[in-house]
Amino acid sequence: MESRQLQYFLAIASCESMSKAAEILHISQPALSSALRNLEKEIGQKLFDRVGKKLVINENGRYLAEQARAAFNILDEAKRTIQDNEEKKRKTVRCSTNIPMGNVGAMISGFYKKHPGITISMGYANSPQFANRALDMELVSSVVKIDDENHIPLGKERILVVLPPDHDLAKAENIKLADLKDEPFLFSNPGEFRAIGEAMCQEVGFSPYVAMEMQLYGEIMSLVENDLGCCFAGEFTWLFGMKNTYRFAAKQPSDVERHRYLYVRIPEHRTPTESTWTFINYLQDYADSLKRNDFMVGRPIK
Repeated sequence: MESRQLQYFLAIASCESMSKAAEILHISQPALSSALRNLEKEIGQKLFDRVGKKLVINENGRYLAEQARAAFNILDEAKRTIQDNEEKKRKTVRCSTNIPMGNVGAMISGFYKKHPGITISMGYANSPQFANRALDMELVSSVVKIDDENHIPLGKERILVVLPPDHDLAKAENIKLADLKDEPFLFSNPGEFRAIGEAMCQEVGFSPYVAMEMQLYGEIMSLVENDLGCCFAGEFTWLFGMKNTYRFAAKQPSDVERHRYLYVRIPEHRTPTESTWTFINYLQDYADSLKRNDFMVGRPIK
C-alpha cells in the first residue's frame, strides 16, 4: 500500500465523486479508478457504495479514512520535527578551543546581541563533552604561519612576560628576559604555550625555575598578582580577559620576541553553515577590536 493510494482514496471520500476527485488531483479519471480498485483489491473489501451518481463511503472506508488521516498527521508531525531539528542544528555552532579568547563572556554576549537566533556550543577540545563530538569549527594557535584552506586567520599576538605589580622592573620602560633568570616562574601544564615560554628563556641563556604549575590561567594570574612569580601570557588571549580582574605588569622583552598565530580551523570534510560563517566573521571583528584596545605593555595594569 502506497501513501499515494491513500491520498487518492481520501480525495474520493471527500468529494464523493470520482470525476471531481480526479480534477482536484490533476489525474485522469481512469487512472484514479484503477488506483481505487487496486487499493480495494489489496485490502480485500469494498470501501465505497455507489448511490446514484455518488460514491458513498461505507463502514470499511470510514475506518480506513480515519486511520489514514491519523497516519498522515503522524508523518507530517515527524517531518516538521525533523525539519525543526535540522534548522536548530544549522543555527547551532559547535566549537572547541585550545586557547582562551580574551574575555569570553563579553565575546559571546556581544555575539548574541547581534545574532540572537544562533547558539554557540563551546568547550575545550580535550574535554569528554567535546573530544568525540562532530564539530563545526575549532579555535587553535600556532607558532608558525599556516596557509591552507582549512585554517582561517584571526590574527597574531605577542607572547609577553608578566610581572607582579610591585616587582622592581614593573615600572621599567624596557626589560630583558635575561634579567629574570633568577626569578620563579609560574607555568601552565605542559603543552604548546609552556613550550613557547621555556624556549624564550633558553634563547637568552637560562632554564626557568618552575615554582608552580597550574591548569587555569586565572590561577596563574592570581599567583602573579600575589608576588609568587612571573609568567608568560598571550597579549589578547590571556591578558585581555584578565586586565580588569588582576593587577600585573605585562612587558615585551627587548632581548627575545615570540608571536603566535590564531586561527579558526574547519574540520576536514566539513562545509561551514551560514551560522558558522557568521560566528567566524564576528570573531575576526572581535580579534581586530582587541588589537585596537590600548593596554600598554610598558606599565602595570591596575
